[in-house]
Amino acid sequence: MNYYEFHKQIKRVIQFALLEMEKWLSGSTEDFFFIEKNMIWYSGWDDGRIRAFYPESGREMFTVNDAHNRGVTAVAVTNDCRRIVSGGGEGMIRVWQINPNSRELLATMKEHKNAVVSIRINKSDTECVTASLDGTCIIWNLK
Repeated sequence: MNYYEFHKQIKRVIQFALLEMEKWLSGSTEDFFFIEKNMIWYSGWDDGRIRAFYPESGREMFTVNDAHNRGVTAVAVTNDCRRIVSGGGEGMIRVWQINPNSRELLATMKEHKNAVVSIRINKSDTECVTASLDGTCIIWNLK
């Protein structure tokens, strides 16, 4: 990649990030981050949906509808990019299989009594830790 192509790509990333930050500040989205290894933007929304976007165009790649009843408050993607782990305003954790043409709910776990605010997955994709507004952190088995 030459300097011009790199600069152009960075400009797109920054423009998209600013657009998403504007939505977040207005209350339209709860969580947003960029996964560099597979060049897909993943975001969780207060309408209960998880959305993935192509960073080059900002075009939507896919949507997971009805991911959570009280909004998606945290999102993480496994290192192999095959599963999404999401947290909701109701304190629920959900694991989604990412297939080429569909997304499938694999597991639902509920221990938190308030919104999930953070999810981190270990390098081997076997466990994740979640933090909640109820003051608890829980380690979950993803096998």
